[in-house]
Amino acid sequence: MCETILVKGSRIVGDRVTIMSPPRELDSAQAHEVEEQLFTTNRQQSGRNVPISLPRTDFWENVKKLLSDIDLDIQDMLRVGATGIRLQNLQKRQANIRRIASDLARKRMVAMMQHAASQSMRATANTAKNQELPSLDWHRHDPEEKAFYHALQIQIDRFKMGVDWNGMQNGIAGEGGISQIRHAPGTMQLDSFSNKNLTGNPPPALAFEDDKPEKMEVTDADEEERFSDAEWPDLDEHIHADLDDKKRIQETSSSALKMKMRI
Repeated sequence: MCETILVKGSRIVGDRVTIMSPPRELDSAQAHEVEEQLFTTNRQQSGRNVPISLPRTDFWENVKKLLSDIDLDIQDMLRVGATGIRLQNLQKRQANIRRIASDLARKRMVAMMQHAASQSMRATANTAKNQELPSLDWHRHDPEEKAFYHALQIQIDRFKMGVDWNGMQNGIAGEGGISQIRHAPGTMQLDSFSNKNLTGNPPPALAFEDDKPEKMEVTDADEEERFSDAEWPDLDEHIHADLDDKKRIQETSSSALKMKMRI
């Protein structure tokens, strides 16, 4: 008895077992659109120092789907023994898309690194606010690129701490010589009056004044008051007592001398 074992993605057609290829993630129109977007974005990104906006937030996910579908088509053609010009053109198309995707990813990573470094260094170089680079609109970029950019910011901050960047740029003033400005309790940030975040960054933290009056410390000047308030014995009494004692001693000596002379 002959036993037929079917593998996943296969079906029986008559007496033959036909292996079915997995379903494609993009149809013909979607694949053509994603390919055009890839080539257009690569041309626009060339020569730019900041990452340009992507045509869609799931850009890289769709590029992966496009390459996956092309790879499945190539495998299907090799499985049935097709080695003609159509297979060669498909392989060339796959290699070209991979090259453009790699080139675009490299350009965008360099642009994001340059943007993050310039933004961080300018923030500590005492430059005017209007000279800062515009923040990136992450609604126009891929989520994976946003995660990459934030990781860059963390590494740049670690570098600045390691080399004491603030001390190099600001000198003694950067070591805390200039105290932070303190505001009255109840002071609000300007962002509180607007629903839009113009800079893309949260407002800096405010330092508030203390409501409670500071306690005055006891200084050395109070020692004089304590000495003046202390109760000291009356010196006049001691002086008069000493004079009385001396007078009695002199009288006693004089009486003794007179008695001797009489004898």
